[in-house]
Amino acid sequence: MRAPTAKRSAMLESISQTSLSQTSVTILAIETSHSPISLAIAVENKVMIEHGTVWQRTSEEILPLLERLLTRAGITLPQLDAVALSNGPGSFTALRIGMSTAKGLCFALDKPLITVGTLEAMAQAADEQLCHRGSAFHLLVPAIYSKADEFFIGATSSETLRSDRLAEIPKSYLKLSELSEQFPKGTGKVLCGRSPEKLRAQLHEKFDWYEIEFSAAALLPIAKEKLQQGIFTGLAFAEPMYLKNFEAKQSAKKFFG
Repeated sequence: MRAPTAKRSAMLESISQTSLSQTSVTILAIETSHSPISLAIAVENKVMIEHGTVWQRTSEEILPLLERLLTRAGITLPQLDAVALSNGPGSFTALRIGMSTAKGLCFALDKPLITVGTLEAMAQAADEQLCHRGSAFHLLVPAIYSKADEFFIGATSSETLRSDRLAEIPKSYLKLSELSEQFPKGTGKVLCGRSPEKLRAQLHEKFDWYEIEFSAAALLPIAKEKLQQGIFTGLAFAEPMYLKNFEAKQSAKKFFG
């Protein structure tokens, strides 16, 4: 999956700005759950985004992205009010790198950590984008590709999304065949996510699939509300949300014999 074009990034920044209230806070948001990783910052209700490439390069890209973002925003780390983190589900390795980075910044700067469920942020972003398009739905199902034909998914209604921005949505881990049974096309159940290229045609054929524009900017409205309500995550207990156990891959290389 490629990083958004400049035109799409501008659209994301514009939508995010309309989601923020007039109270000025400076929040850094980090999103490493799935490709492409991204960082965003809200300064006086202006949103700026920097995109990485693939999650496999999270460790080498995340700090240069942060440096570029701070330079664009014209601020320094101590000027942050909080750090927001997309805490999964998603890639095990990239989530842990994002978590370590966010916790390190918060500890060093003595700033609060705000964790935001990735599926919740995706649902909020998709709801706003579909609203801009004038598209209606009965159920919104944010989906994150995991591997083979398996997805992390959530499910929520537009009423829930608009009545309580901080509501946690039910989540599960399903195979493509199970998704087809539960969310068939033409039933008002809209799946949204960033589809893997190898499954893109199949997803659009089987489902009412919306290709979401999603980045760290989608965390900011939720993070701002949590900041205003004083809802923070303790650094000692913060950990990513995985939904499934880690499965180590067997290396094809032979180290002995």
